[in-house]
Amino acid sequence: MRGMTTTDIELALAKYFGVRTHIMVPNVSWGAGFSDEKDLIVVRASGYVVECEIKRSFSDFKNDFKKRKWKKYPNLSPTIREFYYVFPEELWRKRKSDIEALIQPFAGVMFVSKKWNQASIAVKAKPNKLARKMNDKQKLMIARLGMLRMWSLKKQLNSKS
Repeated sequence: MRGMTTTDIELALAKYFGVRTHIMVPNVSWGAGFSDEKDLIVVRASGYVVECEIKRSFSDFKNDFKKRKWKKYPNLSPTIREFYYVFPEELWRKRKSDIEALIQPFAGVMFVSKKWNQASIAVKAKPNKLARKMNDKQKLMIARLGMLRMWSLKKQLNSKS
């Protein structure tokens, strides 16, 4: 049986948060108030942003703490209301205590069940009370980015058939 892919996890997160309710875009980098790459952002209907940092291995998770962003910004950016690390369920179950020992105080943890293709919250994120809601221009920029990705994907799928 193959391990979970990033796409498997993204699809489970889209199902969890609700694609009909929120704007969700994977791999957002630089722009819309973000200073670094985001694996998946969820712009809630309220305008607040949830960041999901996907980790498929424990070593990938540990390497995250070597990144400049955690040295320079030990707290969340003012654009992010909630921050979650997201793991395959198997990894979370095996390394729960190791993961909990390393996560930032504001971070939450989600895991995705391969069997059910379903995301669940294991540790609730502490909301960033200083977070600002995205304005309409920022929301439109994120939605546009998502649509650009959709058309690129359609083109790619069409060329394979």
